[in-house]
Amino acid sequence: MRHEDRRRISPKNAAFTLVELLVVIAIIGVLIALLLPAVQQAREAARRMSCTNNMKQLGLAIHNYHDTFSRFPPGYLHPGDPNINFNDWNDWANSYGWGAFILPFIEQSALHDSMDFTTPWTAAEAQHELSAFVCPSDPGPPLNKFYYQGNNLQDANQPESERMAKSNYVANVGTLSVNGYWSKSSSSAGVAGYKSDLKFKDFVDGTSHTIYFCERDSVHTRGSGQYEVGGAVWIGVPKAYGAGTSSHVLGRFAGSASESTIYPINSPKGTYGAYLGVNSQHPGGVSVTLGDGSVRFLSEYTEWQTVAGLARRADGAVLGEW
Repeated sequence: MRHEDRRRISPKNAAFTLVELLVVIAIIGVLIALLLPAVQQAREAARRMSCTNNMKQLGLAIHNYHDTFSRFPPGYLHPGDPNINFNDWNDWANSYGWGAFILPFIEQSALHDSMDFTTPWTAAEAQHELSAFVCPSDPGPPLNKFYYQGNNLQDANQPESERMAKSNYVANVGTLSVNGYWSKSSSSAGVAGYKSDLKFKDFVDGTSHTIYFCERDSVHTRGSGQYEVGGAVWIGVPKAYGAGTSSHVLGRFAGSASESTIYPINSPKGTYGAYLGVNSQHPGGVSVTLGDGSVRFLSEYTEWQTVAGLARRADGAVLGEW
């Protein structure tokens, strides 16, 4: 009799009640909520490490370029004739940027050799998606959805056949405007501009105290709708002209207290700094490649004077810790 009672009671005791099931589900939910931020942080750490590696490779590439040509790559050049009359709109053309010039030094020799640098690049050439120029944290599509190859301006309504593969890295123009001629002799100049041809001796402040590359994501954008613009491209400047924008390949920093509110690191969406300056999807700042090839993380809370000193190649600024 006892044996039969035990057989009748055991199945009932072995089952979960509704309350117990709900408690288990609640516990699992709490554990997931606790673990999810940690998983996300681990993923971002891996993405940031990959981005850092990309920027180190770019730093190595410009040094190898210098070893080969005794100068650093130009920010961008008009195809065929660097002394072209930019005031004549008939001479505006798709111009090659620093990203195209360093292709042989990032294991893209075949692509480099297939391009004719005496003629404007085409959309087909510009659509080669190169992981070396892409930060894994950037959620934007492989083709920059703001720029197109037929004009240096933005137009979100152009078909993808006119788009260019994105880049998340731009060369430092200094605290100068990216919308004008670049002067090597200016104390506000950085490392790249139209026809720039720097050598090691031109880094008066030292290569370890000068930013060479910085980040630009496709999330911090200016404007909205058709006029929204952001990110960068690796191949160069579409329909380049002298006083026109070269934000496609160059980025600038604030040079004064007033500019620090216009071009802060990680400028708010909808501002000029969002597409002319530097920004990233890494929390708290951006990664930068210095002239010596090293990569550092530049906090968005760094004082503007320190950032400006790092952006300028020869201003003699004494830099503190950063």
